[in-house]
Parts: sequence; C-alpha cells; structure tokens
Amino acid sequence: MNSTENESSHLVKRSPFHGIKSILSNSTISSILLFLVSFAVFIPSLSSDFVWDDISFIKKRIEVLKSSRIRIKPFISPGRSRADSKSKRQEKRELKRSLKGQNKQGIDSSRERRNRIDISEPGSHDRINKKTKKYFRPVHSQSLVLDAKLWGDSAAGFHLTNIILHSLSTILLYFLFLLVLKEFGVSPRYPIAFLSSMLFALYPLHVESVSFISARGDMLAAVFFFLTFIFYILSYRRFLYIVPAAISFYLSFLSKEVALTFPIVIVGFDLIGRKIKTRLNLFKYLILGLAVISYLYLRSKNRMDFIQMLGNREYLSTDTPARIWEVVTVFLNSYLFYLKKLLFPFDLNPFIGTIPGGDLLYTAVSILVIAALIVIAVLSVRKKENVTGFCLLFVFATLGPAVMIAIFPLAITRFAERFLYIPSAGYCLLLGYLIIIAGKKLGRLRLSYVCGALLCLSFLIVTLRGQAVWNNELSLWEYAVSKSPREIVPKMNYASSLIAAGRTDEAVVQYTESLGPETYGNNKTKALAAQKLGGLYLNKGDFDYAERSFRAAVSLNPEYEEKYNFNMGLISLKKNDPRSAEKYLITYSGVFIL
Repeated sequence: MNSTENESSHLVKRSPFHGIKSILSNSTISSILLFLVSFAVFIPSLSSDFVWDDISFIKKRIEVLKSSRIRIKPFISPGRSRADSKSKRQEKRELKRSLKGQNKQGIDSSRERRNRIDISEPGSHDRINKKTKKYFRPVHSQSLVLDAKLWGDSAAGFHLTNIILHSLSTILLYFLFLLVLKEFGVSPRYPIAFLSSMLFALYPLHVESVSFISARGDMLAAVFFFLTFIFYILSYRRFLYIVPAAISFYLSFLSKEVALTFPIVIVGFDLIGRKIKTRLNLFKYLILGLAVISYLYLRSKNRMDFIQMLGNREYLSTDTPARIWEVVTVFLNSYLFYLKKLLFPFDLNPFIGTIPGGDLLYTAVSILVIAALIVIAVLSVRKKENVTGFCLLFVFATLGPAVMIAIFPLAITRFAERFLYIPSAGYCLLLGYLIIIAGKKLGRLRLSYVCGALLCLSFLIVTLRGQAVWNNELSLWEYAVSKSPREIVPKMNYASSLIAAGRTDEAVVQYTESLGPETYGNNKTKALAAQKLGGLYLNKGDFDYAERSFRAAVSLNPEYEEKYNFNMGLISLKKNDPRSAEKYLITYSGVFIL
C-alpha cells in the first residue's frame, strides 16, 4: 500500500516535466502545435488592408490578376505566349489609367491628349519599367494570381495566404532542424528543434514578411529552400531524393533571388559534416548546378541580368577610390546592422532609410565583430561542435543578398526587416541550441525550458503589437515617421494617407518638413514633395504659398517646368488675371489659345 502511494506520488511530482518531454519528443504533436501557434499569432493581420506596394501591385491590378490564368510556361520557357503578352498589354493600360486618375488636376478637354502624356510625375514610367525588368519571380506572381481568383479584392484572403506560408515554413524548418541535428549527432535534438522552431514562429522581425503581402517572396523562397534541404539530407540515405531537392531548389530561385546563396549553405553543410569528398556528392552538386544554370538562362531571357544591375551605381561615388571605400564600409556596416537586428529583434521599423556607420570607428567595430564570429565558427567546427559553425555560416551566407542590396540599387528599399526572414532560421536554431545545451551541461534542463518559454513570450508580445502598425496606410506611415523622422519617403507617404483621411492641414506639415534641410532625400524626391505641397495650397486658395512651392519644385528639378506653367496659369485664372494666365498656358501648351 505504502509503496503504491509512494510510486503514485512520485509520478505526480514528475508528470509536468515528463508531460512536456513526451510532447517535445513526438514530432507529429510538435509540428501540429507549431502550425497552430505560428498561424494564431498572425491572425490579427487578417483585418489589415492593402498597404504600400500592395496598393500598386495588387489592389490597382486586381482585375488584371483575376483575368490572368495560372500558367506553367513562365517556369520553364523563356518566351511569352500570346495570352501572356495580352495580359501585359492590359496591365500597362490599367497602370496608365491609374496614373491618370491620381494626377489629373482639372485640365480642360482641349488638352486632354497632352495631359495623358505629361501629367504623371517625371520619370514615373521609367521607374516602373526599371523595377519590372529587375525581378523574375513567377512563383510569387502566380501566387498573387491564384489569390485574386480565390479571394477577389479581399485583402484578408491575401493575408491568409501569407500566414499559411509562414506556418508551413515553420513546420518545414522543424523537420529540417531535426535532420540537421541528427546529422551532427546532437542530443536532445527534439527539444532543441521544437524551441528553435517556436522562436522562428514568433520571431518579431517576421511581422513585415507576413503582414506585408508584397513581401511574401522571402517566405516562398524559404518554403522551397527548406524543402530542398530536407530532401538533400534524405538523399544521403536514398540518392533519388536529390530529384525533388533539385525541383524545390529551382522553384526557390523563381520565388526570390536570395536562393542564389543556398548553394553556399549546402556545400558548407557538407564541409562541416565532413561529407564533401564522397563521389556521390559530386553528382548531387551537378544536379543542383543544373537547376542554377536553368534559372540563370531563363532569367537572362526575361529580365535584366545581374551584371547589368550591379553596373548601376546610383548610390555610389563616381570617384573610384571613394567608391571602393564606400563598398567596403557599406558591406561591413550592413552586416553589423543586420546582425544586431537579429540579436535584438524588438525594435521594429517598417522603413529603414539609412543605417548607422560610415565613420572609421564604426567600421572598425564591424570588422572586429565579424572577425570574432568567423573565428568562433572555425573553432567550433574544428572542435566538432558543428551546430554553432553551421548556424553562423547559414546566417552570413543568407545575409549576403541583403548586404548586396545595400551596396547596389537592386531594390528600391535598400534596408528592410523582411530581408532577415531566411537568415533568422539560422539564428533561431543557434539560440534554441545554446539554451537547451546550456541547461543540459549545467544539469538545469527545466530551467532552460523556462528560459526558452520566457523568450518566446517576449517575442510573442512584440509580434502581436507589431502587426497593428500594418493595419492600414495611415497607421503604417505614422509609425514609420516616428521611427525614421528624418527620412523623406515615410513623410511623403504619411502625407498622402493623411490627405486620403481628410486631414489636409497635417499633410501640409509633413510635406513642409520633407523640404527641410534636416530631411534625407535627393532633389527629385524633394521636388515631388514641393509639387504636392503646392497642389495642397492651391486647393486651399493660398496662392502665394502655392506659387512658392511650385517654384521650389522647378528649382529642385527642372522637369517640373511645364507643370509650373500650367499651375501658374490656374493660379492666375483664380486671381482673375487672364493675361498672365494666357501667358503661362501658352508656354505650357506650346500653341496660341484664342
């Protein structure tokens, strides 16, 4: 009787801890739990609207997307079919209509044809064309077509797809972690894989990737790369798994260009695991290499190649020594910036215009930190503590594209938290590994579980709060201005959202601040702000300030001269000065008006 009571008492005392252990050691239960948590934490995003690029790429193109067909040809053929060309032409027509609607300023019908050509902001069509040439992401574009057919113009449906992609990434990452830890002979691998995946599911810097529909390219690339890595590791047991690995590898390229760094991760994994010298691996590399060559060939026939993009030195000095120094400093400082972001992911910022650094001291610190991490990675591999070395390799390799974007104008946004979606996988594995292993070595495994749970809770709080920022244009740009008060783009976008909300006076303040010397922005962007400000003053009847703003636009960018003449003609008419109006409008139109 007593022995039975003692045994039951002993079981009661141990049941909470053993209950957790049994859950963590069951991969099916763990994966279901990870899916539910990663899905539930982003449910608030379902109530968010289209924001930022979502408006131009999805909302204004929704009819084009709905009328497009789900197609296989863009994935395998460099040419375009008639239907694809027709879709492109229709898309351009829709874009021109939207630009006309946004910029029309009450011009009379006698000049309607001229206004169709000139009323858009100078260079806007060029910017659009340049952007479309840079990217070749048929997986991403086809996912938007599928969403449009399923959900119509409902933003909630598009957000739902993003949440599902994130949840799928989390589950795939869990099974990938299990395989990686098994290959490296790490124990206990189930708790480490679960904690690392949970950290990834709740990681605050993923808010932008999940809540911003247009940023789903990173998640799509992650899904296919995690699949690639899973099949690649399974190919050690059965060679034929390399076939689905190559297919997933190819699809990751067609999701986002970050996949170009994945071969480094795979070869590095083999090097660290001491498997690179096997003959079978040469065949695997050959098959994966064919996927890379196929992608590069397909891309070269459809979009601007990488050499052309790297040749665009918009952000660099013309002087060669200065340019080399800029490349080096931006390279080092960007790595340090992103590493700091990964380490402390609590300060979210939807628009990062500039990063700290540029001076010799900051660059020296960057060199010391990066060198120290490289030394740690090398020493850990030499001591056969492979997880740390692999995680650091993963982070450094997958951060490469983000650093290249900072150096060269490969994207309009040079810095962004969404670029850290894939690198964060390596960081979360390292973090989960260190927490569990530290608890094991100290004989405090329960304490390590508590520490892991507290860290997950802190991530959860920041992630839930961060989603509110992406609720609509107004909330996004209001927060962006508060985080980057000296950047001109958030101010201008905030001003536009204020106008849409009927808060014109506040919009005037934002445009005025955009023109201040303390605000970062080139002359073209400031000229656009001056032009917008002049339009607001014109609508308010404040003609003197309107004239000053239009003059400022021309002084910053001479391309606004025609608009200046037209707007001055309107101002003169409203001032009952027909002679001046005629002079300005004749100059604007180039013809004599009776």
